[in-house]
Amino acid sequence: MQISSIANAFHWATHKLKSSKPEPIPRDAPLPPVGTQADQRLWASQLKQAQTVLKDIDDALPPAPLTAMKGTASGAGRLRDGSTRLRPSAVVGAAGAPIQANWLTPQSLVMEMPGNKHSATWAAACLEHNIKAAIDISAPGWGAEQQSCMKSLAPWSKASTTAQFTCRTTDHYFPVERAINNASFPAVERSVGVRLVANDQLVQPRVPGTPPSEAWNNGPQHAPMVTTWLRMPMEPGRTLSPSVLLELCDHAERLAGPDGVCAFQCGDKGQQAALIAVARDIHRSLGHQSRPGSDPLDAVTEACVRARATLGPDLLRSREEIASLLGMAQLLTERQHRQAR
Repeated sequence: MQISSIANAFHWATHKLKSSKPEPIPRDAPLPPVGTQADQRLWASQLKQAQTVLKDIDDALPPAPLTAMKGTASGAGRLRDGSTRLRPSAVVGAAGAPIQANWLTPQSLVMEMPGNKHSATWAAACLEHNIKAAIDISAPGWGAEQQSCMKSLAPWSKASTTAQFTCRTTDHYFPVERAINNASFPAVERSVGVRLVANDQLVQPRVPGTPPSEAWNNGPQHAPMVTTWLRMPMEPGRTLSPSVLLELCDHAERLAGPDGVCAFQCGDKGQQAALIAVARDIHRSLGHQSRPGSDPLDAVTEACVRARATLGPDLLRSREEIASLLGMAQLLTERQHRQAR
């Protein structure tokens, strides 16, 4: 799988409405998070500190100019357009379509939700990069042109390439999924077998491991790798709360493990999902055994600067997003202190 880089960042152009309609008033920042009263109080208490952190980030790596797009927050960051793409690997060739994706760290991939046309490329990416989990926060009808390729159980074929995402089903052939609750937001988790055949050869994972033992995955059409697909639709343009970020980071660590990759997906080409990836960077920094007692404020500032340098200079422009990251870091630190007693 080849990953290419494109240096130029992109900026949204301001959309104009027809003269018969009033010009919308751009929001200065993302909408505040939704959650419990305790969660909202924690987030609000971080806003002042977040403004200071944002200034430090701007001083270290100034943001690029950004114009408002209709219906979105003018303070919300945008990823580089095509800064990195998951290219079709040699095994799928012309059968694969490139996926807009950005590596934040070797363990965190920020990307658009892969649609049907991306089936072969996404299957190859999972096998090549050891992607053990995909967290999808795409909201129905927002930005995504079609449903995720991981939702369909039918094989996708083109030329000599066939990709399929399988899972356990009920007696009536409905997918078996596990309902979970993340800070009062419903989510659904599904184990998905990843199978890719190119030129009559079953593609094997790059990282060798024990073949999946799930009963539904055995047999002549078994998949050599199983990844976990967690879906939690979130409202576009709204900041994720500290507790939501913490729980999603916990899920990412549980599902991907110490060596696996977690892909963070959403229908707007990964822009909203980038905040979760940055939160995971902070989560791993504060939880790393080689850095006991790390300062949460420093961890947040360093992670945000890394994200701007890696994903694009338009990212993390609002104190609202920084406040959620600071709140998550506080929740994680408090939990570590309780566990240490």
